[in-house]
Amino acid sequence: MELDAQEKNERKVELISEKEVALVADEEKNGRTVESASGKENKNHVKLAAEEERKRERNESEVKVAGEEENKRKIKLVTEENQILVTLYTAEEIISKVELSAKNKNESKSELVADVESESKTKWVKHYNSRHKILLVGEGDFSFAACLGRAFGSAANIVATSLDSQELLVIKHRNASANLRSLRELGCTILHEVNALSMRTHPVLSFRSFDRIVFNFPHAGFYGREHDSFQIELHKNLVRGYLQNAHGMVSEKGEIHVTHKTTYPFSCWKIKELAAGCGLKLIEEVRFTKWDYPGYENKRGHGVRSDESFPVGQCSTYKFTKK
Repeated sequence: MELDAQEKNERKVELISEKEVALVADEEKNGRTVESASGKENKNHVKLAAEEERKRERNESEVKVAGEEENKRKIKLVTEENQILVTLYTAEEIISKVELSAKNKNESKSELVADVESESKTKWVKHYNSRHKILLVGEGDFSFAACLGRAFGSAANIVATSLDSQELLVIKHRNASANLRSLRELGCTILHEVNALSMRTHPVLSFRSFDRIVFNFPHAGFYGREHDSFQIELHKNLVRGYLQNAHGMVSEKGEIHVTHKTTYPFSCWKIKELAAGCGLKLIEEVRFTKWDYPGYENKRGHGVRSDESFPVGQCSTYKFTKK
């Protein structure tokens, strides 16, 4: 009986052990199942996370691409706007230049027309015209000045001078009064007692410049025969002094004229050499013809025969300018 009870107990122990083993096996199986399920879940989570990451990256890429496209579009728009502005500015500049060119052409045309009209109204007498500012030196009876004034229709551009006083002048020359009266009516400036050797310091002339300064048949007076060396030196001193003074009174592009005989002994005056010594250069020598100046009467100007004319013979007008 005791043996049976012992066997029963052993059997119970074995059963319990088997149950425990079975339980342990079940637990291990369940553990593996749980672990397997957990692993699957982890794998699923990783997969989902990776897909989410890829989606996020795709979204970011799409956003980036969209942003770049938007920036490109904006840049293109700005560029197009700038090109339009540049085109507009260029068009405005072209229009402005065209308008300015047209304006300049119109102004040039107007100036040309004005110049042509002015030139057509300019009146000439040989070397002199109505637009020149003219200084006449050593006038006799003022017939040369009167000739120019009548031809121009005005003598407002002329300053005519004489060495003699007005009182002495009208005594020497019977036509002087009429010529002076005519010149005043034409607006001429008339000055008396003006010495060619010092005219540059004359109060009326010292601050003026002239386009043409003219001395016709300069003569120092009769102190001997014309071929005497002393007489020739007097004449040369007169011409030299005139040229020196005129040099400081003529405009930059103006001319200084001397008209005189070219035959002996007058050729001994060597007028061209005198001019060169005064800083002047000869630009032209023109044959003088009295008939080019209607109404002009050359006068001796000295002595009892002062109102008499003299034959000019072969003579020239020498034209000088500053060197």
